[in-house]
Amino acid sequence: MDNRPQDNNTENITPGAAETSFAPELPEEKAPGRLNWKYALAGMALLVVLVVATVAFLQKGSELDLAVLAPMFRRSSPLFIALGFLCLLSHIYCEGRAMAAAASGIGIKIGRVRSTLYAVSELFFAAVTPSASGGQPAVAYFMYKDGIKVSKSSVILLTNTLHSTTSLLTLGILTLAFRYDFIARESAANGTFKILFILGFIANVLGMLSCLLFIFAPGLIKALGVPLFRLLAKMRIIKDLDSKLASFEESLREYRQCQTSIIHAPWAQIKTFLWNIAQRVSVCAVSYCIYRALGFSEASLFDVLFIQFIVIFTVNAIPLPGAAGASELITRELYVGLYGAELAVPAMLFSRTVSFYTLVIVCGLGTLVYYLRVLHRRKRAPRDPE
Repeated sequence: MDNRPQDNNTENITPGAAETSFAPELPEEKAPGRLNWKYALAGMALLVVLVVATVAFLQKGSELDLAVLAPMFRRSSPLFIALGFLCLLSHIYCEGRAMAAAASGIGIKIGRVRSTLYAVSELFFAAVTPSASGGQPAVAYFMYKDGIKVSKSSVILLTNTLHSTTSLLTLGILTLAFRYDFIARESAANGTFKILFILGFIANVLGMLSCLLFIFAPGLIKALGVPLFRLLAKMRIIKDLDSKLASFEESLREYRQCQTSIIHAPWAQIKTFLWNIAQRVSVCAVSYCIYRALGFSEASLFDVLFIQFIVIFTVNAIPLPGAAGASELITRELYVGLYGAELAVPAMLFSRTVSFYTLVIVCGLGTLVYYLRVLHRRKRAPRDPE
C-alpha cells in the first residue's frame, strides 16, 4: 500500500513517467543522503550574526534609529502590507511551478501542492547556506522520498537552474537597457557597488555559459575534465580517482538527458523560463508594496522593480547565506533616492523583513513540517500489507 499523501490536483508522479522520458535511464544511483539540518542551523546562525552585525553597523553610524521603526510600522497601510505578503507567497508558488514545468519536460507531472512544498525546502536551504548550495540537495531528497529517482530529479534541477540563471541575466540586461543612467550614476558615487555589479554580471554570464556547455557540449567537458581529474590525482589533491571519474561520467549522462529534454520539450522550457521570471518579479514586487505601505507614491512600480533587480543582480555572486549584509548595504544605498537619507535604512529593514527574513521563517517551518511528514510516512510503511 502506498501511503504517500496525494494532493487533490493529480499529484506528484504520473504513472509510467519513467517510460515516457525522452532519454535512456541512467544507471541505478544511490539514494540521496539525509537532510543536513546541522549545516542549515549553522547557516542560520551565521545569517543571524550577519544581520545583527549589519544593523549594529548602521546604528553605530547614526544611520538607523530603532525608535523610528515602531511608529513606521504602525503608520503603514495594512492593505499594502498584505499585498506584500501575497507577493511573497506568489514567489514561493512560482518557484514550485518552475520546477514542475521542468519536470514535465521528462514526462513527470508534479501537482501544485507538491511543487510548492519542494519550493519551500529549496528556498529555505538556499537562503541559509553559502552560495545557496543547500537548496537543490534538499529538493532531491524530498523528490526521492516521493518516488522520483535522483537521475530524474537531477535533470529537473539542472533544467530549472539553467532557466533561473537565464531569467536573472535577462532581467539584468533589461535593467541595464532601461536604467543605465541610474546604474552609471550609482557606480560613479560608490566604487563598491560598481565592483559588485560587474562581478554579479560576470558571474551570471559565466553561470549561464557553463550550464550551456555542460548541457550541449558534454564531449568537450569530458575531454577537458578527465585530464584535469588525472592531474589532480597525481598532485594528490583528490583521492580515489576511479570513483571521481565514475561520478563525473554519471554527471555528464545527466547533462545529456537534460539536453534531450530541452530539445524534445520546448514548451516545457518556455514555461520554466516564464515561471522563473514571474518568481523573481514577485519577490521584487514586495518592495513596491512596502513602498506604498509607507505612504510613498512618487516612484512607479517599474522604478522600484528595477532597483530590486539591481540589488539581486549585484549580490548574486556573494557566497554568504542570503547575501546577508551585502544585500542590506546595497539596498540602503539605492533606497536613498526613493525614501530620502533619513528613512532609507528603516525602509530597507522593513522591506527586507517581509521579502527575506519572513521567507526564511515561513519556508523553514514548512520544510520542518514536510520533513516530519516524510519521517512519519516512512515509519508507517513497513507495517502496511503488500
